[in-house]
Amino acid sequence: MVSIPSASRRALSLTLACVLGAGFVVLPQAEEGVRVLRPGASAEEIVAYRLRGVPPSAYAAAIDNALAGDDPDLAASVIALADNRDVAIPFDLRQRVASAQGFDAGRSLRDAWSGLTGGDAKSPEALAGAVAADLTGVSDARDLVHEGNAYINGQPYSALTMGLAAAGLVITGVTIASFGMATPARVGVTALKAADKADLLRPPFRRAITTVATDVVDGKAVKETIDLASAGDLSAARLALTRSVRAKPLATLTTTATDLGALAKGTGYRATHDVLKLADSPADISRFRRLGESLGPRFRGALVLVGGAALTTVGILASASGWLVAGFVWVLAALFTAYRVVRWCWRRLLRRPSRSQGFDRSSSAA
Repeated sequence: MVSIPSASRRALSLTLACVLGAGFVVLPQAEEGVRVLRPGASAEEIVAYRLRGVPPSAYAAAIDNALAGDDPDLAASVIALADNRDVAIPFDLRQRVASAQGFDAGRSLRDAWSGLTGGDAKSPEALAGAVAADLTGVSDARDLVHEGNAYINGQPYSALTMGLAAAGLVITGVTIASFGMATPARVGVTALKAADKADLLRPPFRRAITTVATDVVDGKAVKETIDLASAGDLSAARLALTRSVRAKPLATLTTTATDLGALAKGTGYRATHDVLKLADSPADISRFRRLGESLGPRFRGALVLVGGAALTTVGILASASGWLVAGFVWVLAALFTAYRVVRWCWRRLLRRPSRSQGFDRSSSAA
């Protein structure tokens, strides 16, 4: 057996002692990483895990950046998150946020008119205008006629816009019939259309939602609905769509739209804007909705501080992987140390009988 010099043994023992001592830091972090990666982990646990690694200075920096980007709503959300986590924010910075949040009537009216006439939804006021226009069915009918004619004539068209317009007409009918009970779905469809026109959707989400939207209505129904909508008979056009839409894809699209609409109503349109730039699938929209309902006004601040992508399984794995690897290395080091200790103790036990036997033989000889 190869013997290890005493200096090397001391160096090895010191290294192992340092590794084992690091367990007081590594193991809690690794255990927490495993906990947030488990299938039943909530979004709140994930956000709390990520926020523990955010330094206090990052909060002030995020507020400054939000104000520089003319987004006082985000700055206020970061302050709400800081207050919840007992992070001190300078008084002058709070004053700047309060001043930036002052109501600008002229700007609000301009945004609402922009949403009403053009379907723009760059602000909460613009979204309100866009939803008001969509509740009449005019905007959906216009989009359906435009994209549907291109589809029928074999020209390039947006399958997503056409499907959302068709679903929007049906949902508008449900909204009116239920005295507003389907309003979140109506808001969600409008937000999706606006985000699609602004090219905000991530490619994976766009592909997923386009596949669903394409299956909402068949070609014959599109032709019939376009003829009725072009003639100005929106009620008949909506009725024709209602009779011909496919229930399953419409339900899927309505669920996603409802999640997005509920998020918009609970945390503001800017939050939906943030989420649509992060989501890779309809399931992500549902996950963000639950997080928004839990965090409320702190939602946007949490997104900007932890990074929205970090709330996905892949993002959490990437952030926790370092601690998980460190925990695995610590376990290996602990097992190796235990092996060395057991082997040393075993050798000591084996040496004791031989020494006692040698002492007995020397006594007998005397």
